[in-house]
Amino acid sequence: MPAVNHGQPRSAKAMPRLLSIKQATFELGLSRTRTYELIAAGKLKTIKIGRRRFVANEALDEFIAGLSAVRKADMNSLHRPSSTEGSVRGQEA
Repeated sequence: MPAVNHGQPRSAKAMPRLLSIKQATFELGLSRTRTYELIAAGKLKTIKIGRRRFVANEALDEFIAGLSAVRKADMNSLHRPSSTEGSVRGQEA
C-alpha cells in the first residue's frame, strides 16, 4: 500500500478517495478546530468507518463549490440597491 504524503497538496493522480480529517484540514488550509466546527455544523460531510472519520473527495469539492456560490450571492447582494436606498432619511413617502 503506497504511503500518503500529508505534506503535499493533492494532485489528480495520487489523491486518495477518502481523506483523514488531518488530510482534509491540510487541503482546506484550515485549523483542526475549524474543520471540526464545519463538520459539526453539517457544512462538511464526513463518512465514519469504525471509529475513524473520513472526508470524501466529493465532499471536499462540494464544500469548496458551496463557498464560491455563497460568495457570489454575497457579492450580488452588495451590488443590489436596497428598497430604502433612494429615499432620504427622516422623510416619509
